[in-house]
Amino acid sequence: MTVEGKKTGTLTQRERSLLRRYLPFYEELASGERVPSTAAQKHFVEVCSGAADPGTEHEVAFLKYRAGATDLTFVVEDLKVWGI
Repeated sequence: MTVEGKKTGTLTQRERSLLRRYLPFYEELASGERVPSTAAQKHFVEVCSGAADPGTEHEVAFLKYRAGATDLTFVVEDLKVWGI
């Protein structure tokens, strides 16, 4: 699974749902604030650092988010609710 070839400005409904639900968790893993405790989480961190290719919908959604997806209004609203 790769992000290349997909428009980074467009998130699927599923990707928006994943970001809405898991963005704080993704950010904590990517920043090192949260230590990965599973093989999947360790792979996610490797993907975030560029050491591995994305292999899950979570990884693709987060990479698209980081690449500057343009349809993130819903995420901004959720972040306000969360106080972030």
